[in-house]
Amino acid sequence: MPQRKQIERSLAAVRLGHDGLEQFLGLLFDELESCCERLDEERRTIAGDRRELADEQAHLSIERARWETDQQHEHRTWQKRIEELEHERSRRIAELEAERHRSAELTQTVAEQQRQITDEREEWTAEIHQLRSLLGKQSPFESIEPRSESRAE
Repeated sequence: MPQRKQIERSLAAVRLGHDGLEQFLGLLFDELESCCERLDEERRTIAGDRRELADEQAHLSIERARWETDQQHEHRTWQKRIEELEHERSRRIAELEAERHRSAELTQTVAEQQRQITDEREEWTAEIHQLRSLLGKQSPFESIEPRSESRAE
């Protein structure tokens, strides 16, 4: 009998252990279920965050494309303006050079005309001196006649 008692005690211990194990496993499964629920919630949160991130990336891509388009348009606008200004500058430089050339020609023409006027003045002065000299050599009567002849002609 002692053996029987020992078996009964062992059986009681096993039952006790079994009840404790069942309780332990129950708590363990409850904790595991709670962890699974939190994991599912975290997965849903992560999925939502991923969707938001994808939406933000799409929005940023659109904004970047708009910005690049605006930059290209602005660059083309400034490039066109620069080309217009360079063309205007070239036109004005050519106009300035033409005016400088014309001015130089006019200066040369004026200088040439001044030389001609000076030469003609010198010729007239010489002729006047000759005429005075001739008139001074002629008598007063003779000097009057040619005048009347020149008037008659």
